[in-house]
Amino acid sequence: MNAREEIEEESMKKPKDGRKWRKCVSDHVSVETLRNLFQYDPSSGVLTHVRTGKPAGSKASKGCRVSVLKEDYMAHRIIWLLMTGDEPPEVIDHKDGNPFNNKWSNLRSSSHSLNGRNKPTRGYTWDSSVRKWKAQMVINGKQKFLGRFDSEKEAHEAYMNACKLHYADVIDRKLAV
Repeated sequence: MNAREEIEEESMKKPKDGRKWRKCVSDHVSVETLRNLFQYDPSSGVLTHVRTGKPAGSKASKGCRVSVLKEDYMAHRIIWLLMTGDEPPEVIDHKDGNPFNNKWSNLRSSSHSLNGRNKPTRGYTWDSSVRKWKAQMVINGKQKFLGRFDSEKEAHEAYMNACKLHYADVIDRKLAV
């Protein structure tokens, strides 16, 4: 059986655990098949087609999308499977917040909550009723008010300090205002 036939056969399988909202790469394509189709350079983050040597995929709004036998997958999900041999976790976080940077050192298993902490404007908003910046965050599922501030920078600093206190393992880059 050639690689294309194997992909066709595997793509007919349904996800083992019934997940429909997220494509289960390993339920449709084996690691061996992906290794026959793609080559990945962990230091550059580039996924290339073995046959052509050209970069795989195209830019999408939330990262690089790669087509495998008419099924689209996010490149970082294929990369995870290639590197670990395991089905990618529910959320793969790009540590630097850049969804196009697929260097292995920039990818980590995460959750929706922790992944959201990489957004630079999260945690503070303008409160027009009192004409101040309000900082807040969710800790253990509960909204925590951090204060009101005269400047956006102060609100951002309050939020970042709270993040460092509660989510030190997630905050590994300085977020600019």
